[in-house]
Amino acid sequence: MQIRNNRDQFGTVSIILHWLGAIAIIAMLVTAAGVFLAPNDEIAGARIEFHASTGMLLYVLIAIRILWSWFETKPNPLQPDRKLTVVIRIVHSALLLLIALQLITGPLDVWSGGWPVSAFGIYTFASPFDGPRPWHNLIGDVHSFTGLAIASLVTVHILAAFKHHFINRDRTLPRMLGKSK
Repeated sequence: MQIRNNRDQFGTVSIILHWLGAIAIIAMLVTAAGVFLAPNDEIAGARIEFHASTGMLLYVLIAIRILWSWFETKPNPLQPDRKLTVVIRIVHSALLLLIALQLITGPLDVWSGGWPVSAFGIYTFASPFDGPRPWHNLIGDVHSFTGLAIASLVTVHILAAFKHHFINRDRTLPRMLGKSK
């Protein structure tokens, strides 16, 4: 398998970054849901800390993925229908925009409550605010709403991949698994 993308398929680095991102996003969604399902405040706090720490890793992963994609060739779309290609790009762009919004509102939600953000207890990012802010709840609501929107778009993304694989029988899924023609 090739390291770099070409016009026909994704390279190993792009594929690994895609799947690591997918795992991280799903982990973020699962840990966020786990906070709401926690039986007590202590467990909820531990889950929030794990969620925030995983988010810190996601910053690094997203930065690497963005840098890599700037310098990489984009494989040609497999879909010949231009209208559908536009819809696919809109959905991908919306997903990336929502992820960016999550990465902004996540720490801001914690900091606007006057708390620090910890990265696995190794490093702590102190709040730039001296206490809770009046807009703390609004930021939390935006963070929650965008999380639900991401969960919806991830579901659409997964279902579309299965549709391509099982109904269209095209190369969409094998191409993202690194399988050649």
